[in-house]
Amino acid sequence: RNGLASLLRLHVIGRWLFTIHAFQQNVCFCLHANIPIGIFIGMNDSVTSKAERTRRYIIERVAPVFNKKGYAATSMSDLIAATGLSKGSIYGNFKNKDEVALAAFEFNADFINDCLKERIRAAQSQQQKLLAYVQTFQAIHREVMANGGCPILNTAVDSSELNFLLQKAVQYRIGGWQ
Repeated sequence: RNGLASLLRLHVIGRWLFTIHAFQQNVCFCLHANIPIGIFIGMNDSVTSKAERTRRYIIERVAPVFNKKGYAATSMSDLIAATGLSKGSIYGNFKNKDEVALAAFEFNADFINDCLKERIRAAQSQQQKLLAYVQTFQAIHREVMANGGCPILNTAVDSSELNFLLQKAVQYRIGGWQ
């Protein structure tokens, strides 16, 4: 099997709920709620290291936990429960809880941003681009709410005094809206 098949299996059982629309020669067109959200170009397992796959797995599994519970309330026990990995396995891939939390935030925020960008790119007119915002959030709101709500709002409130890196990441995301 190639690396893409493994990656898609992780996404199907993880946070992402993709429907495979077509799969041919390492190219996969994916739909979410019947909306095209991406094309994945496969790569061989030899290109993606085990460490990269493990890191990606950890991020996918802990992202909803951080978003639901918040940075301060998420414990190492929560991360172990979400991943099924040991503390050593998690810290073997991340320096500390701050790094895990930042990667989880970026993963959650990227999901919304990527869905939105795809809709905007497909829009033909300015009116369609404006409507893309509403349509995107209509399409993904159930998944976003099931994973704790808006990651930008949640992290902005939660990290305001606790984690400087998360606070800066939120400011960067909000600044990108201009």
